[in-house]
Amino acid sequence: MGLLRKLMIEARNRVTDREEKNAAICRSVFEYIEKERPETARLFVYAATGSEADTIAVIEEAFSRGIRIFCPRIISPHYMEFFEITSLQDLVPTSHGISEPDVAEKGRKMSDIIREKAAYPADAPEDLVLIPGVVFDREGGRMGYGGGYYDRYLSAHPAYKLALAYEQQVRPQPLTMKPNDVRMDALITEKEVRIFRKNDED
Repeated sequence: MGLLRKLMIEARNRVTDREEKNAAICRSVFEYIEKERPETARLFVYAATGSEADTIAVIEEAFSRGIRIFCPRIISPHYMEFFEITSLQDLVPTSHGISEPDVAEKGRKMSDIIREKAAYPADAPEDLVLIPGVVFDREGGRMGYGGGYYDRYLSAHPAYKLALAYEQQVRPQPLTMKPNDVRMDALITEKEVRIFRKNDED
């Protein structure tokens, strides 16, 4: 793990008033949707783990608004797919510490389940992908955990990318981005909504 990544995870672990900040982030997510993306019908959203900005309230609020929810499941190293959930009970803890959609079926190959049930976001008004991370900058740069799951997935399936984080995770200096790193289109913290790409921009 790189030094910056390690230091920022430690800083995120020390975030105080977490419940209040998570509530502020959740409010801002739906204020943003109402103002910028009112056609949103599907949210592709991570189930938060560890000290990440929480998403439980976001998922519950989305359900109450009739927005469909899709969460990622790690299939193999560096490869994930999204599956629909209809309640939080559809998420189960896994050996790698992340709650994921419970889509496994006895006697069926995962490849068949993926072909039948996996869903894919589009760069369209009805779809929005909420993304975790370790470090962000003020230009849409993002550093994840080093596995490249989201960079690979979103390179293959372009969509509007909204990152969630605490303000302590945002650096004033630009991050060094590699050619295959995907930039965020917007970033929400408990203090601010930063928009880097409008919906109608390439």
